[in-house]
Amino acid sequence: MTMGHTPHLLLLSFVFLPVTVSCSSKGAGRTGDSGSGVSSDGGSDVDGSAGTGGSSDSLGPAGSGGSVAGTGGNASGTGGGGATGGSSASRPCKHEIDNPSCWSARNVDRMLAVSRSLFGGIFDGRYILFVNATTGFNGASLRIDTQSDFATSGWDTFDPSVLGSKGNRGGVFDGRYVYLTPTGAEHNGALGSTFDTVAARYDTQAAFAARSSWSSFDLTTASGTADLTVPGFRGAAFDGRYVYFAPGRSGTVADTDIVSGKVARVDTQAAFDAASSWTIFDLVGVDANATSFSGLVFDGRYLYFVPYEKTNARVARYDTQADFSVASSWSLFDPTTVNQYAAGFTGGVFDGRYVTFVPARASDPSFKCVVARYDTQGSFTAASSWSAFDTAVLKLDSEPRFTGGAFDGRYVYLVPSLDGLLVRNDPEAPFSDVASWTVQDMSTVANDPSASGFTGAVFDGHYLYFVPTGVNLLRFDAREPGPMPTAIHGGSFY
Repeated sequence: MTMGHTPHLLLLSFVFLPVTVSCSSKGAGRTGDSGSGVSSDGGSDVDGSAGTGGSSDSLGPAGSGGSVAGTGGNASGTGGGGATGGSSASRPCKHEIDNPSCWSARNVDRMLAVSRSLFGGIFDGRYILFVNATTGFNGASLRIDTQSDFATSGWDTFDPSVLGSKGNRGGVFDGRYVYLTPTGAEHNGALGSTFDTVAARYDTQAAFAARSSWSSFDLTTASGTADLTVPGFRGAAFDGRYVYFAPGRSGTVADTDIVSGKVARVDTQAAFDAASSWTIFDLVGVDANATSFSGLVFDGRYLYFVPYEKTNARVARYDTQADFSVASSWSLFDPTTVNQYAAGFTGGVFDGRYVTFVPARASDPSFKCVVARYDTQGSFTAASSWSAFDTAVLKLDSEPRFTGGAFDGRYVYLVPSLDGLLVRNDPEAPFSDVASWTVQDMSTVANDPSASGFTGAVFDGHYLYFVPTGVNLLRFDAREPGPMPTAIHGGSFY
């Protein structure tokens, strides 16, 4: 397989109406010196001299006034006034999550004026593609060059609906091609609508906006007739040869979701648009409850399918060194045996040892928001290999929810889907220890009151980009530029 761009370091930029946070480094002013109150002996009152101002750059505390009373005069001497320090400025960025200098924002409203439905993103070594999930008008996905200036660079756009591909969420990169995850079929039945499951692929060696750079394949009609049991997919992963798509739902009937266990796989060494390149395996044949997933994680050998359902949840694991279509190649685990609320996830993250499952909580306020984690050095089916953490101890808002996560080579991040409360975990510290968890209000640190509601994150080796449901894309300077963590295998954490 021909390889594409070599993974680069810097990341992303959106175009219009930039809102950036300064990274200037200026020192703090020292406290102003005290004013000197001079006494007047039997004469007129004498004022104390002014305090000396703080040194340059940051506003220093005021100098204290002199207060020695004049003797024999009619009144005491007036204390010296405190001098004003230097101008206010921010501290330099050293990758602290609570430092405004480490955050930048970029307004993307004009690019998404018709349909603001970004969901997930994919980094291909130089560019980030932000995927548009809309099934309606104007489903343009956006791409930015991470080697350009974040505040001023422009965007490339392409609307996959010209290929018949609508409702995509996230995707994966295989070294040359970017694959979008087709989700549209899960909307079948709603308002009498019907969507085919059309996978789209972009050749990163060609122009992004050119129709000829894209290919598509309709899984719904692959057999020659329309098969409406082919689901919409949520989550994709690449194992070095095959790209996999995790099954979600195939539609709605009488307000009831029709869940699916049909996993799709395409051989990247064969023709993308040939039916013979695609294989579907139905997990229901392994376990009737192995359905409705929302995320796919690869650890270098095994694939983990992230369960979305809150009841009868099953994490499915596939051994990529075994036969895809054989039941014995698959294992299942019910995380609610560890914690009754360890279910209802959207997205997962592999950090080199642990697989973290990100709690979505759906729309049920009675369902606790519990993070589950599997230790890949233990037995997959042993409860002792699993841990659970209830986010209630972090004192988040009344209904915390997350959509996807990210790993920057050191920390695991849970991306907030309703508010701006970003949660970060240190995987090198005890999972159950509250001290290993950090909560940061993104709207405060980014100086952006509208910073709330995100649909995943993308890391490029330097910056983390948070995919917005609102108008501003946020970027966090997570670490010094460097190679991508080996734990990241081309996906978008969703």
